[in-house]
Amino acid sequence: MRFRHYITGIIIFLLLGEVILRIDQKITPFAQDDHIFLAVKLTETPELKMAAANSVPLDDSTFRVMVLGDSYINGWGTDENRKFSNLLRKNLTNSASGRYKRFLVLDISKPGNNTLDNYNEYRQYYASFKPQTIILPYNINDVEDNLDEVRNTADNNNKQEHKHINKPNFGKKLYDIIYQVHLVQYLLHNFHSYLKGQGIVIPNSELDNQLKSYTQNIENWVKSKRILNKMIREIGEKKEKLVVILMPEYNVINNLSAFNPTYTIISQFFTGHPNTTFINPVKYCIH
Repeated sequence: MRFRHYITGIIIFLLLGEVILRIDQKITPFAQDDHIFLAVKLTETPELKMAAANSVPLDDSTFRVMVLGDSYINGWGTDENRKFSNLLRKNLTNSASGRYKRFLVLDISKPGNNTLDNYNEYRQYYASFKPQTIILPYNINDVEDNLDEVRNTADNNNKQEHKHINKPNFGKKLYDIIYQVHLVQYLLHNFHSYLKGQGIVIPNSELDNQLKSYTQNIENWVKSKRILNKMIREIGEKKEKLVVILMPEYNVINNLSAFNPTYTIISQFFTGHPNTTFINPVKYCIH
């Protein structure tokens, strides 16, 4: 009888939390005005317009920098004057000397980009911009999402059939239902963020799986390396300069022990390419 009361209490708690969060998302009676929604698109800049119109000056007196990456470097929601690309353009212009009279910074970073997205953006805008330097900020989550350059329909069909054969049991179905409850997702997100800030990684969480991709050299890191090697080779053949910046988890800058093995693997990969300049800002952040 007591067990039934516990189950009933949990169900009521989840249902009430679900209703409150759904109402909050619709009319936001309890929400603060501190939410930033990322626009998954390229930022409009003079360089982007010139590239689209094939009017980029390609003479030797113009220094052209291409910036790739995701929301970390895109800075959507940040004051325009404080964005990485704008600061870079300003600093290059202020320190101008020698043959370069003009500096163009084409920012084609986009929130949510992964390794394949960055490579595709580079290839799409290369011909119209012809950068002398490419800046690639690299995050540990760049191994997430689809990294398949060519999708095999037959393989996807086989995977779908396999899913139908291995039907989930009742426990798995119940777990999936509970996990989709808004309140559970909200609590888990905040709990994960708190633990991450303490340098604690929950086993089998999204972050844990990202780190395992590197430390265990499994599928997505293998695919990512293949794409990066192709990109590095193409840039080297064109005699351009590639600068890779490791983007650390700044919100856990004082608790990086769980991330250090992954950072080491990433560092070893990029420093193994002689035509690539690798920058690891972590050592400048820790005092």
